[in-house]
Amino acid sequence: MMISIVIPAKNEEKRIGDVIDFCKNTLKDQEKEVIVVLSKDTNDMSERIAIQKGVKVIRENKGTGKGSGMEAGVGETKGEIIIFTDADIENPYPQMMELLSEPILNNRADFVKGSYTNIGVTTEFVVKPLLLYLFPELCFIKQPLSGQIAGRREFFKKVTFEPGWGVDIGILIDMFLNNARIKDVPLPYKDDYFKPHLENDLWCEQIVGAILRRAKKNNRISKIENLQLPLLLRKFQVTLEKEL
Repeated sequence: MMISIVIPAKNEEKRIGDVIDFCKNTLKDQEKEVIVVLSKDTNDMSERIAIQKGVKVIRENKGTGKGSGMEAGVGETKGEIIIFTDADIENPYPQMMELLSEPILNNRADFVKGSYTNIGVTTEFVVKPLLLYLFPELCFIKQPLSGQIAGRREFFKKVTFEPGWGVDIGILIDMFLNNARIKDVPLPYKDDYFKPHLENDLWCEQIVGAILRRAKKNNRISKIENLQLPLLLRKFQVTLEKEL
């Protein structure tokens, strides 16, 4: 069974070479391909580095965020299993790709979410409370915003890729709504992987919006008054009212 490893990237020249090397040197007993999907707005040396590494390089043409790169990547893959990994990971766990793909290869899952040890404020006080209320079936996922995921290509073809930061949580919920068998696997990372400065208002609002649009579409909530909002979630009251 062929595996496609897709790396969405935007101006990641500092780390993308190491990430490509890691992907090329993993799953050695498995037929695989490595694809780098560059954002339309990429203007650094990422493309040249990826080409020199001998992997397939494409450039998405929407320029609307990580989701458009992931969607473009799915369209270029040949593998029955697709693994997505971030282009800026540091010190990846050596068996990361094996852990992500093994449950699918052994027919125990259709979608695998990798959970690293560092969990941010947005996850604990915004995302998890919303999932508990709206999609309690997904509360077993330790890190719902993780970008290290794997799944069957047939299921990735069914999801809606959010254009912005909501893409990872959107994929998770869509996989559930499409009856995919979901498994959570731990992926140890060193502390320097987590970047708390990314947790800005726009980032959070896009994630909240992705959750609420799916809840509304699937009749999981009817009125905003039904939400017992945690303190930090009240910060996004405007987003909540807009989406619901």
